[in-house]
Amino acid sequence: MRIEEVVLMKAEALFRLGRDAEALATLNQIADARGAIAHTVVNEDEILLERQNRALF
Repeated sequence: MRIEEVVLMKAEALFRLGRDAEALATLNQIADARGAIAHTVVNEDEILLERQNRALF
């Protein structure tokens, strides 16, 4: 398991706990590492999209 997957699981857990600001910051750590555009919102669709994008890299 790569570190990005662990960070993504953390973002998802924070989102499900209602800690959206922390989840967004955590989600953007992954996007930043890839040099991608930062997410502006966090929701289940954004988390799934990031999971797909992570699989491509």
